[in-house]
Amino acid sequence: TVENKFNVCYKCRHVKYCSRECQVQHWKEGGHKGKCKILQKQKEESIEYNKNLCILNARICFNPACCRGEDKGEKFQHCSRCKAAIYCSQECQKVHYKEGHKKVCKTAYNYLEEADKLLQ
Repeated sequence: TVENKFNVCYKCRHVKYCSRECQVQHWKEGGHKGKCKILQKQKEESIEYNKNLCILNARICFNPACCRGEDKGEKFQHCSRCKAAIYCSQECQKVHYKEGHKKVCKTAYNYLEEADKLLQ
């Protein structure tokens, strides 16, 4: 497919480019340099956080400003679109959606749709 011919930014892995030249141009002129560094930092922080997580299979609010764990008997809600993220409240979901989940959600949803098509 056409989608497979694009190269992913090897640093943040969030943006795709048709060529190395387009990637360099976007890095220099399109503003990706700053966004890429932010995404890398978030990824590093997430990895570090997960390394320090002691409870196996813990259900934690995906809003980085919250990260509250689900208590026994409590039921966090999944993102209704991608079903991957979970939140302790609608407020946390709204905040996280605005601060970056919106983009990730669309990608996750698209992957789920593709997987469903392959399984049919």
